[in-house]
Amino acid sequence: MKNSTLTKMAVIAGGLLLAVVVMKNKGGPSEVALSNDALVVPGLSAELNNVSSIKLTGASNTPIITLKRTDKGWVASSIDGYGADISKIRDYLIKLSEAKILEAKTANPASYAKLGVQDLTVADAKGILLELEGTKTPVKLIMGSIAGSGGQGVYVRKPGEKQSYLASGQIRPEASVNSWIQAEITNIPVNRVQEVTITPPTGDKLVVRKAKAEDADWAVLNVPKGRELSSPSIGNQLAGTLDALRLESVLPAAQAEPDLAQTYLARFVTFEGLVVTVTAWEKDSKGYARFNASLDTSLSEAYLMTEQGKAEAAANAQAALATPPASGVPAVLTPAPAVKFDAAKFRTEKLAELTKQVDDINQRTTGWTYVLVQYKFAGIKKTMADMLKVEGAEPAAGTEQNPINFPIQE
Repeated sequence: MKNSTLTKMAVIAGGLLLAVVVMKNKGGPSEVALSNDALVVPGLSAELNNVSSIKLTGASNTPIITLKRTDKGWVASSIDGYGADISKIRDYLIKLSEAKILEAKTANPASYAKLGVQDLTVADAKGILLELEGTKTPVKLIMGSIAGSGGQGVYVRKPGEKQSYLASGQIRPEASVNSWIQAEITNIPVNRVQEVTITPPTGDKLVVRKAKAEDADWAVLNVPKGRELSSPSIGNQLAGTLDALRLESVLPAAQAEPDLAQTYLARFVTFEGLVVTVTAWEKDSKGYARFNASLDTSLSEAYLMTEQGKAEAAANAQAALATPPASGVPAVLTPAPAVKFDAAKFRTEKLAELTKQVDDINQRTTGWTYVLVQYKFAGIKKTMADMLKVEGAEPAAGTEQNPINFPIQE
């Protein structure tokens, strides 16, 4: 009986010793390997609203960006509190909360580089260290190389642990700072723009204008006598400047003051009366700009009157269709009850939309100086000379010059 008991104890001891050896090979005595289908970040889905900070770090422990939740929403604290892209943060955290372990990979540090999960102290590290705060257990993960067909997997490893894994989902965070902040400055479709006025540091103003929204081109005003436009549509280049305008970088306004003697002033006016004024200048081959939005009440009033007329006519036409048929005439369909057009409500709502557009631009841009991508900045520093055909050059085949000149409105 004693021999049997000793034998059992020896077997148990041997099993424990084997388990310790396996655990050490897997990554350490305190490290427990995650099973397939286990969540990469257990419990995160229940704590999404508790996440208060997201920090990304690159090779050589170089900070990429730190995002923090504040009373005013998410901001990039590493960029002086500039607004973060809340939808991007939400979408990323949801994907991370759903990611699962597909399989265990190497636990050999010599092989980490192949998966991009080496420590971030390494100068040529390929991974990104992700840190989340605010959850019951802070999260730290090295997000390595993208793997799998279509990039639907990522190699991951916890700092300090040896075992690495292949995880599901596109959970490697983007290393581009602009991917996490409110990179869009304005998004005013070109067909809304009625007029653009550019006042250069020296020389005359350049003005392009559409008489009607349905016109094909923006006319260049006050073309010098005896000169011709390089093409009838040359003025269109200016009108698209604020369409999908994104920043290259951003910094507090106090850190980038304009040289007033070298400043361009660009004024964009929409048919609805939205006015965006851009103060722009160049320094060290970069184009800087500040923005301010306002409402031209005379233009907005004319726009509201026109839109009110259209809406009222449409409502009256609908009411006519809803008029019950004459006595003795069978109704094919039961008419909907007529709704009286509320002009005051219509105007209030439309004006609120315009006011919100002004407020949104100012809230986003006030106090900041932007570095613009060069092709957009080029649209702000155009001059009349850029609009004109080179003297002595032959006109392109099939083109006609636009002789229309309107007086500049101050």
